[in-house]
Amino acid sequence: MVLQVALNNSCNFKCVYCTDHRPGNEVPRTGLQGRAWDELFELIPRIEVLAFHGISEFFVDKRFFEVVERCAQAGASLSLNTNGSVATPKHVQLLKEYPGFLDVNFSLDAATPATFLRIRGWDFD
Repeated sequence: MVLQVALNNSCNFKCVYCTDHRPGNEVPRTGLQGRAWDELFELIPRIEVLAFHGISEFFVDKRFFEVVERCAQAGASLSLNTNGSVATPKHVQLLKEYPGFLDVNFSLDAATPATFLRIRGWDFD
């Protein structure tokens, strides 16, 4: 079984192409919590492939380490999407030691500071 989920819609960038930042969007920043979070967390050991993607930056989620460790304990294949900007040595070490199949996709869409600022709304450096 494969499960793809976004635990939140929080991100540290303000990309021009993201639906979350389009004029008129009034969807608040939210995170999966309460019963929905509890049920998802309990479901993890029964899933073969877990993918954390969506309109979010999974690495900023306060439960990142807990979720990845639970996936590792379950022996699940793990697929992550990130802009890479908030990956700390702690994130890297956890992923380096991941015991199963790991697929990490990095979103790279600008090679110059000016383009990066225009597209991502964030300082390139």
